[in-house]
Amino acid sequence: MDTNNAEVIREILRLEFQNASGLQRDDKLASRCLAKLAETADDIPAALLDAYSELFDDYVDSEVESELRRSIGVSWFPENATEYVKRFVAIRTGGK
Repeated sequence: MDTNNAEVIREILRLEFQNASGLQRDDKLASRCLAKLAETADDIPAALLDAYSELFDDYVDSEVESELRRSIGVSWFPENATEYVKRFVAIRTGGK
């Protein structure tokens, strides 16, 4: 993946995490978790973003991501955005 594509995907994820964080005003823990993911989006390795972008191409992937995002701060507490993307890739490739 070239550097520009990696930066675009990082920015998209950062904006999605920021938006989701703002929507979680009543759930402070979920909001803080999502804000931390937004803050760490720049740290996601390009190779991992490449795997993420190759897997994310249809409605099923949107549903997987929506479900994963809803679990943040409820049943899952990722430390950073890299952990989030790793989890998405694992789910989409049959891992846990």
